[in-house]
This record gives sequence, C-alpha cells and structure tokens, in this order.
Amino acid sequence: IKQCERLKIKISDINSDRGTEFFEQDSRGREAESHTLSKFRKVCQEVGIRHTVTPVGDKEMVAERWNKLHFCRVEPELWNDRLAPQFWGVALEYSVYRSNRTPACVDGVWYKAPLHYYTGVVPRWDNWRVFGSDAFDRIPNNKYAKVPGLPVARRSIFVGFGKDPGALL
Repeated sequence: IKQCERLKIKISDINSDRGTEFFEQDSRGREAESHTLSKFRKVCQEVGIRHTVTPVGDKEMVAERWNKLHFCRVEPELWNDRLAPQFWGVALEYSVYRSNRTPACVDGVWYKAPLHYYTGVVPRWDNWRVFGSDAFDRIPNNKYAKVPGLPVARRSIFVGFGKDPGALL
C-alpha cells in the first residue's frame, strides 16, 4: 500500500480466488470460511479497497504462473551466490524489478516493457547489476581518502536498489 501511495496509484478493487491466504484459519472448517473476515479483508476495508472473491479462472492461472516464474528465478540466484534464505525477499524484489523493465516477445512480436506501458517512461538498463555480485560503497567525507593504502570504499554484496532508483541496498 505504501508503494502505491509513493507512485500515486489508487487501488479500489482486488479480485482473488478462494485461496486460504485470504481467510483466517479456524477450527470451524471451510464452511465458515466465507463468513470469516480475514486480516487481509480488514486491511482492505480500512484503506477503502473492495475485495471480491471469484472462482478460479484464467486470470488466476496467469498470476500463479507469474509467481512460479519468479520463485524459480530466486532459488538459483541465492544458491549460486551462496546467500542465506534471509535474502529471499530482496532477491524476489529484484527479480520483479528486472521483469518490469524487460520487453516481452510473444509469437515473434516484441511488446514494450510493463513499466513502459504503465508510466510511459522507457526503462533504463544501464544500472542493472548481477544479484549477489560485489559492490563497493564509497565512504563519504573520508578525510583520509588521499592517503595511499587506506580504503575509500567498503566491499559489500549487491542485493537490489533502495527507494531512490539510484541507491543501492
């Protein structure tokens, strides 16, 4: 919700299937599911979003494929870079970042990147980095920067961008 507010986007409706992630788990079973107001639905009501539950259809299958695609991208990145599971969230976020800035080719026809459709701004690729690669964070206002043999930067691992598009995490 904070991300949408930052981008000045107003969400009014959310459609979902009858996935258990939207309902509280209680001992009364699945028959009481539709009568139980979940935490997700409470949050939606608080911010003025209407949550509609619909049967599983083609749209949901697209979302499930999208989830599987990104989950399958994250696991090898963490494994290859020997990173702990704590980095799973930022690895997923960077996978989505790249996906939103990559054009798609369907049946030999190239389409714009999702970010280009959404904002009208052509995405830049010059700041892409390899997830888990070495990154160097300059030490600001280092009064010993000119002294030979003393470090001017800290070695770190690249795990994505911060809120400012040019800032590294």
